[in-house]
Amino acid sequence: MENVRNIRKENNMYYILPEHSVENERIHILPSEIAVIAHLYYIDTLEVYFDYFEKIPTDIIIYIVSSNPIVWERVRIYSEQKSNIVLLEKKNRGRDISALLVAGREIVLNYKYVCFVHDKKEKNEIAKRDTDLWIRNLWDNTLKSAEYIQNVLNVFSQNPNIGLLVPPEPMGEYFNTWYMNNAWGMNYENTKQLADELGLNCNLDERLAPITIGTAFWCKVDALKKLFEKKWNYEDFDEEPLANDGTLSHAIERIFAYVAQDAGYDTGIVMATSFAARQINFLQESMTVAGCLLKKEFGIKNIHELNNFEKRKEGVLEFCKKNKSIYLYGAGEIGKRCLQVVRVIGYRPDGFIVSKSVLENDEVEGIPVKEWDEIENTQDIGVIVTVGRQFKKEVISELEKKGFHNYIVYIEL
Repeated sequence: MENVRNIRKENNMYYILPEHSVENERIHILPSEIAVIAHLYYIDTLEVYFDYFEKIPTDIIIYIVSSNPIVWERVRIYSEQKSNIVLLEKKNRGRDISALLVAGREIVLNYKYVCFVHDKKEKNEIAKRDTDLWIRNLWDNTLKSAEYIQNVLNVFSQNPNIGLLVPPEPMGEYFNTWYMNNAWGMNYENTKQLADELGLNCNLDERLAPITIGTAFWCKVDALKKLFEKKWNYEDFDEEPLANDGTLSHAIERIFAYVAQDAGYDTGIVMATSFAARQINFLQESMTVAGCLLKKEFGIKNIHELNNFEKRKEGVLEFCKKNKSIYLYGAGEIGKRCLQVVRVIGYRPDGFIVSKSVLENDEVEGIPVKEWDEIENTQDIGVIVTVGRQFKKEVISELEKKGFHNYIVYIEL
C-alpha cells in the first residue's frame, strides 16, 4: 500500500462553527440530498437524543435504527406526529457500525450528504461523567441546532476538498486518548488489513493516531463510497458481548478518514462554539495539572522542552556515562531542572559549581555547592553548563581559560 500525504499533520482543518446564527446563507445543497441516520439502543438516555431530533430541519429525513424492541416502541410513539422520521429495524449484531453499513447501506447510497450519530452507554459507573461528555461531543458537534447544521453543510459547499467532518477525539478525566496518542488501541493491524481489503491508497501509519474515534460524522457520500458500496452482512461482525477492543467494528471506526483520503478528500474536525469553549477550558485545566507535575518531576516547563526531553535526556545520559564525576555549573533554576534529569537517568552529580559572588548555600537540593577552586581533581570530571543564555558565554570562557574543555551546555542539548 503506497504511502501518500500525512493526513494527521498536513490537514490541520478545524472548523468551529456558530450554533445560533448562519455564517453564510448561500448554500447550494438541497434538503432532498441530505439524510440523518441515528442508531439508538439504550432506553435510559433516549430523551437526550429526542431533543437533538427536534433541532433538525423538518425537510431533512431522519432514519432511526434500533435492535432494541423497547427503544423501537418508544421511538415509534415519539415519531407518530413527525413527518420526517423513518424507523428501521436491525439485528442485534454489529451495533452502530452495522446500523450504518448494513441496515442503512441502501439509504446512504441514495443521498449526497449523510450525518451519522449513535447513542452511548458507560461501561462502568466511574466512566459515566466522561461518557456523558462523549455523548455531547458526538451530538453537539453534529446536530447542535438547525443553524449549526446549515453551517456544517456550508463547509462542504464552500470547500470541495472536504469530504468528512468529524467531532474531536473524546476527552475526560479517565479517557486518555488526548494525552497518550493511543487511539489505535489494539486496532492498527486490523485497520491495516481492512484498508488492504478495500484497496485504499492512503497513509496508514501506526505512529500517527487515527482521526476518527466515535463513529459520528457528516460526510459527502462520495468520500466514503468504497466503504458504503461493500456488501456488508451482519455475520461479518462479532457476536455480543462485543470485546472492548480489537474487533472489525473498532477497525471500521478508525478507517473513515483513510477511505476519504483514498477518494481524494480531506477530513476536518468540526465543533460547535459552545463545545469548543468547554473543550478549551478542560484542556487548559488538564495542561496546568500536567505541567505542574512535569516541572516538579522532570524539570520540564513548556511544550518545547517536552518535545525535546528525550533528546536532552539521552545527551545527558551519554555524557554521564563517559565521566567518573559530574558537576553542574550553575545552581539556579536551570541547574535544578538539569539535576532532575540527571536523577531520572540514575545518576547523582558530585556537586554544583558556582562563582564566588553567588555562593550563598553549602548545598542545593541535597547536592553540595562548590567553587571551581574547591574541586581537587578537575581532569576526572565532566561539567554540564546549566546557566541561562545570557551567562553561557561567560561561563564557557571561564572554563576555557582554565584549560577545561570537557563540558556540554544543558539548555542546547
